[in-house]
Amino acid sequence: MSKVEDNSYRGEIYTDQLVDEDHYGQGICHGKLTAFSGYLRVNKSTVTTGIEGEDVVA
Repeated sequence: MSKVEDNSYRGEIYTDQLVDEDHYGQGICHGKLTAFSGYLRVNKSTVTTGIEGEDVVA
């Protein structure tokens, strides 16, 4: 995460690590990003947010 402004941050998600492969000898597994969740902790408070996978990829 990189600070953009006082109240804004920007991060990158790399989706190219999801490889279609036979990982366990049971056939090809087709992976894709379905959702992303983020957590922000300030002192003892935590804020959670998330977006769907198709909204992540720009």
